[in-house]
Amino acid sequence: MDHTHCFGCGRDLDARFNQIDRVRDDRVYGLFPGFVPWIDRSGIEAAMADLSMLDKEMVAEIVHDLPAEWDVSAAAKSALADLICRRAAFLNDYLPEAVGHVCRSDAQVETQGE
Repeated sequence: MDHTHCFGCGRDLDARFNQIDRVRDDRVYGLFPGFVPWIDRSGIEAAMADLSMLDKEMVAEIVHDLPAEWDVSAAAKSALADLICRRAAFLNDYLPEAVGHVCRSDAQVETQGE
């Protein structure tokens, strides 16, 4: 999977990267129409459980290890790690509202599996 534009949308990473408008962006990326039939409540709950367990230290370590060739400053790395963690917390609260109306109920999933 290519995440080239996942966070910066083609712009350079900088220290202002963790602005509130990026954290609280109400778009759910990757919610393509072809995926909607496969989304169910238990899947949303599993995603929320994963988001709630996001380890801030692990995120900071991964971001710290970005290749030097990418020329990302320490301040930008810190802002990126902060954005990832704050965005995860936001989505953990927001996903049920944002995606719940399009997902299948668990009863529909069981019916389709028969």
